[in-house]
This record gives sequence, C-alpha cells and structure tokens, in this order.
Amino acid sequence: KLTEQLKILILIKRFDLSHPKHKIKMDIINAIEEYAQLCYWYEDGDIKDILKEIPFTPDFIFHYDIAWNYALSPNITGLENVNIPKGCYVIDLHWDNKKRIQYFNENKIDLVFSVSKHPFLAVFPQLKNKLRWLPWSINPLIIKDWKDPKGIDYLL
Repeated sequence: KLTEQLKILILIKRFDLSHPKHKIKMDIINAIEEYAQLCYWYEDGDIKDILKEIPFTPDFIFHYDIAWNYALSPNITGLENVNIPKGCYVIDLHWDNKKRIQYFNENKIDLVFSVSKHPFLAVFPQLKNKLRWLPWSINPLIIKDWKDPKGIDYLL
C-alpha cells in the first residue's frame, strides 16, 4: 500500500471554461485528485522552467492530448530532457498520426493513455507495450439514480 500520494504534473489547457461541452473531459482529470497530489499547468513553456515554478517535483508528468496543434494542451518543450516518467493522453485518432509518432519519440514518452484500446492499437500497433487504456467516464454526482418514478422498464 502506498503511504504517500503520487505527485503528478498535469499539462492541460482550461478548455472546459471556453467550451462547456468539454467539461466532462476535465472532470475525468480532476477525479485523479482523489488518488494523487496534482499540479496543473496551463501555459506553453519549457518543462525545466515549469518545474522551477511548481510546488513539488512530480513523480509523473501527464500531457493532455496534443491533437489539433495543441488545442487542448499547452505546447511544452524540453520533455525529452527530464528524467521523470512521462505520459500523454490520446483522444482523437483522426489527427495527424505522423505528428503523434514524432511527438512520442522526440519527447521520450513512457506511457500513452488512450480512450480507445483496439482502435488505438490498429493505428499504433508499435505502442502496444506503452498503451494504458483510460476510457471515458461519467460524473457520478450527475449521472446517478435520481429515484424518479420509472415509466419504461428497459431501454436499448
């Protein structure tokens, strides 16, 4: 059993504020706070400068999806120069796969988290050993049994 929480640096943009339809994506990341100490970083920059600014040395660096030219995450340079395990999140497999491979290789990404498993492996079979499946989830404060009367027995 862990006696101390993991410290994770989350590199992500506040897309939930500008695009409320994406709030559930931020809820998924925020849920990690129950299990780890998180520090969020929202701006572009070099990782060595960022590490000087945050309150702890992270055990892991989690870079949100870089798709669509960093629409949902900051553009971070120098990741290949730090000796901290790094992972990234892949949501949209339709985005430029060559740029993704370049990003994985140049930044020495250790783990790749993806919302899909089999489609991800169909596109990136060479990353089978780095893949960690992190599927979509729901906010249990919203999606729950509200104890309303049911008028339909089953839905498909």
